[in-house]
Amino acid sequence: MSSNPKLTKKQKDFADDYLIHWVAAKAARKAYNIKPTKDQNVKAAVIWHLNINKPNIQEYIKENAQIAASVIMELLQNKKTPAAVRLNASKDVLDRAWYKPIDRVQSLDIKMNLEDLSPLELLAIIKWW
Repeated sequence: MSSNPKLTKKQKDFADDYLIHWVAAKAARKAYNIKPTKDQNVKAAVIWHLNINKPNIQEYIKENAQIAASVIMELLQNKKTPAAVRLNASKDVLDRAWYKPIDRVQSLDIKMNLEDLSPLELLAIIKWW
């Protein structure tokens, strides 16, 4: 790390967990030993909001995210890395970059008399569906 931002142990634990899971509330609960209750969730939300806006934590996350990205790229480019590992790493990177595939949602309002269709037309509809 070039500038080596100063972090407390809890801040570092928060940032490290955030880099792994990308869930700030979970990282705050874990680093600050906060129980997952309704009142404590508010406390966790305040802590992660404060932490995520601190320049030293942002710098630490940014620097370490670049390291993580280079490790993932090495995994992806290494032909000896199992295909399943490369695929999961690719999916994870794309998901975190908001390139997650859109969930398929279909809404059809079909009004037809099935008796008017030929068996081939019925089969085509079943295969399409």
